Amino acid sequence: MAQTSSMVEQMVQNIKHIIEAGEINVGQKMPSEISLMQRYGVGRSTVREALRLLQAQGYVEIRP
Repeated sequence: MAQTSSMVEQMVQNIKHIIEAGEINVGQKMPSEISLMQRYGVGRSTVREALRLLQAQGYVEIRP
């Protein structure tokens, strides 16, 4: 479980970096889950959990 948790934390940092580096602007659509999976070599559940954490921190807004 610790391995999965650290992967999620790393993914959170990766997405924060994308946002802070200006690759994504406020209000702009995030790259797709599949795109993030391929870019960082992680599974869909890792990407989804990272996005949930980022939403709780106010970095992203998840819309259906």
